[in-house]
Amino acid sequence: MRNFIISIIIFLLWAFLGMWWYYSCPMCANEMAEKTNTVKEAVVVPIEETTINTYNGFNIANAIGADAFNFQDEMQIFNHKDSTGIVHFPERTMRFKDSVFAYLNRNQNKVLHITGWYKNGEWRNNDEAQNFGLDRAGYIKNMLTKFGINGDRISLSANKEGYNYANGHYNGGVNMQFKDIEAARAATIDEGITNKILYTRFNARNFKPDNTLQGYASELKNYLAKHPNKTVTITGHTDSVGDAANNEVLARDRATNVMNYFAQRGVDKAKMKRFSKGETIPAATNATQEGRAKNRRIEIKVN
Repeated sequence: MRNFIISIIIFLLWAFLGMWWYYSCPMCANEMAEKTNTVKEAVVVPIEETTINTYNGFNIANAIGADAFNFQDEMQIFNHKDSTGIVHFPERTMRFKDSVFAYLNRNQNKVLHITGWYKNGEWRNNDEAQNFGLDRAGYIKNMLTKFGINGDRISLSANKEGYNYANGHYNGGVNMQFKDIEAARAATIDEGITNKILYTRFNARNFKPDNTLQGYASELKNYLAKHPNKTVTITGHTDSVGDAANNEVLARDRATNVMNYFAQRGVDKAKMKRFSKGETIPAATNATQEGRAKNRRIEIKVN
């Protein structure tokens, strides 16, 4: 029994001395460090050398060039036109429309400037003025105006750049920046505010302001603050479907809904008047669905 205990003690001492020598010896320490560095180097992958057109997201800059908004996924431009258009935004990046809408409503002295890229040969009819860059910028403008943003507050340009497509597309290719409104564009915007036609639904039962009406309400309030002596006339129109007398009442109710909404948004109700023309002044034929849709409108004049 005594010999067994002695053997155990000797074994433990030997193990302790061995471990001390391994971790304390400078040569051993250097060898261990080299092995560690070798492992680290083996697992590092130079992503920038193995990935083409990495998704780095895109940003919209403010007037001084700093980021106003950042989005995780990058847009793409294509080297040809097809059913998908020539610019693609990933689904979760489409919220950029809400960001632009909210920013322009808060900052009535700003416009959004969109610059599309194009490369050598990307134009039509041997005319570089008809380049893909303007097409790409225009594609995004059309997307934003359909969302309800005033097209007068979006300007376009194009830059010739050097880039290469990968599998028919390039990640990036469009720059967007909020800028101060220039005098010439301010006059165009004011003209649009003082003569506005709205083609949305204003039924009394389910009235709900869409983006177009919301955005215009902000612009109208800002315009009247700069021109306090101006007044607003809101006139309702309908198509010819149904009884003429009922259509006159319907048009008046819709104009009233719009007037009340403007008042809720801070426009002085004393500066507004509403009228109804019913079906008496059509803007298009009532013989087609498209024509009737144009006749169901609200006309707003600021004088």
